[in-house]
Amino acid sequence: AAAAAFVALLLWAAAHDPLAADWAERHARLRGVNFGGWLVAERWLVGPPTVPGVFEPSSSWAQDDEHDASLARRGSGTTEAVSAFRDVFITRADFAAAAALGLNSVRIPFGWWIAAPTDAAAEPYVRG
Repeated sequence: AAAAAFVALLLWAAAHDPLAADWAERHARLRGVNFGGWLVAERWLVGPPTVPGVFEPSSSWAQDDEHDASLARRGSGTTEAVSAFRDVFITRADFAAAAALGLNSVRIPFGWWIAAPTDAAAEPYVRG
């Protein structure tokens, strides 16, 4: 109840505060999309079939996140499939399509390993 009252107070203040109204007029409303599953693969977002895929084609649903998939890919020597997936899952065309729909913001979740300085520093993940 207290949280609802606080939200109501914030909404009232936004509607009745001239500074808030002025700020809202000067700033565009964010309209966006989440490009999840691209740089942090989770089976429930990208899962089967994805070709080329982050997840081993023969893997079960027990391999459900990038950690497990990276371990499997490293074990089988097929880490290039992860890079290939990242190249095609989200492309410039997807950004252009979002812009054409009037979207002005994009959320791109990514793991720390994407920016790791070396492959060894990213282990067990596939960096880059």
